[in-house]
Amino acid sequence: MVQKKIIVYLCILIMTGCHSNFDILDKPEETYNAQSDSPSTKLSNNSHDVNETLKDLLIDDIVKMASHYEEKELSLNDFTVKYKDMLITRSSTLEDFENIFGYPEGYFDSNFGNISNGNGYRRWQLRYPDYDNYDISIMFLSKQEINEIEEEYHGYTYLIGVYLNNIETYSGLRVGDPISNVFELYGNPTLIQRYDSNTDYIEFIYTKDENKLIVVLDETNSKVMYIFIDYRMEQSIRDQKIS
Repeated sequence: MVQKKIIVYLCILIMTGCHSNFDILDKPEETYNAQSDSPSTKLSNNSHDVNETLKDLLIDDIVKMASHYEEKELSLNDFTVKYKDMLITRSSTLEDFENIFGYPEGYFDSNFGNISNGNGYRRWQLRYPDYDNYDISIMFLSKQEINEIEEEYHGYTYLIGVYLNNIETYSGLRVGDPISNVFELYGNPTLIQRYDSNTDYIEFIYTKDENKLIVVLDETNSKVMYIFIDYRMEQSIRDQKIS
């Protein structure tokens, strides 16, 4: 069940266009709770060793490497994003983005930011400053409603999460950083997962309460490929009845 949920997470993130080289995934090859499993291979936690050897490691090696770092208690600040004049939090609303930024250039030409439709809900995104060259992507789920002249509009809407493309996290992590920065800033993750042999990335998940910080690393160069702050992905999957 845990693996199935994570597959759906990544497929949804891929549909947002977060990274142009992603392929749709079939299933994760291996998943470990990094704070409880105990692989046998011992590795140095020296930053140079970490950054240079990730591509040659098995998942249990990576879990062991992570275990050399302390578990850090993340704060709620770690799940906020400062973008220009706005502090994005779990409680941010669509109206907040509309009032501060409006709708970005390319929104209408990008099928109104549509990602998927299902069970009467629309999954969609706002990319700022524009759809072709964006720093941040905001993912929403909206109830699809029809007015008296049969025009569709957004009913009840909530924030699913935030994808960081060209801005840093609260603690200073950004796309392109080496894996050593991830460990130094966030410590040992809650979960580590490598996907099948057709892909070259590994997912680190850090959690606090219902929030998740998802960091995906490219194992070929040991650098951060993308960062996603997950507020309500599971709820959105249930609402759209994605299986």
